[in-house]
Amino acid sequence: MFVKVKVKDNYNIGSIVSFDNNLQLWTLANNQDTPVGIITNITYNQDTSEYTAKTYFAGTCWALADRDIPDEGGKLAITNGKVYVDN
Repeated sequence: MFVKVKVKDNYNIGSIVSFDNNLQLWTLANNQDTPVGIITNITYNQDTSEYTAKTYFAGTCWALADRDIPDEGGKLAITNGKVYVDN
């Protein structure tokens, strides 16, 4: 399932975003404390000077990794809009 959301900046495809109540925009996620989505497409509207991202909240998609994921796995975590596995 995807939704188009307003994002703060021109983020990379695969970035993980969460809603920022102060800015009233979606920004790069740093944890899993709030719902998160993964950007699969981003567009810029020159008339409004706003970025809009097609963002998935369910299903299978690829996310950017912050570091190598070990073969033994571990707990999934998020930092600066990317995933990593915390051992």
